[in-house]
Amino acid sequence: MSAERPAGGRLKTYSDRTYLHTTLVRHQGTTVALALDDTRRVFYSVLDLNSAVTASQRGTEGGAADLDVQHWSEDPKELAFPRELTRAGFALLGADRLPRVRQGGRAEEGPDDVFRGDEIDPFLSSTARLTAAVPFRPCRTASTSSSSVRPSPQGTPTRWSAPVRAR
Repeated sequence: MSAERPAGGRLKTYSDRTYLHTTLVRHQGTTVALALDDTRRVFYSVLDLNSAVTASQRGTEGGAADLDVQHWSEDPKELAFPRELTRAGFALLGADRLPRVRQGGRAEEGPDDVFRGDEIDPFLSSTARLTAAVPFRPCRTASTSSSSVRPSPQGTPTRWSAPVRAR
């Protein structure tokens, strides 16, 4: 008779930063976990059920069931946001580019200023700067088939844990 693994072995927990709000979405059949941290940056982790499970991920039990926890990304990645805004219904007029901000700075640079791409702050130079530290729910808009984020009345978890099911 084998002993039941503790719940910690069935949860993928990311503790690299303080996450305020989390949600799960399915995109073209793939499960993606999204989390908003205390600096208003959105991170994501992908559940890749086709990835190989190593012996260290499986644990000491040789015949352990293949759990979802073993297929989440090792480290969450910051979600990239667009650097342009378009007014709904005015697509023919083109998009407005957001001002660029240098890494480590807060001042907006002029459109004629030239600097390398790695000098641009990806958060402050994109629509990510418009996020708020509130619960959110990704949704697909019917008119443009693009994703957007809307506030949601969900609770506030203190850590980011992806749910796990045995396959």
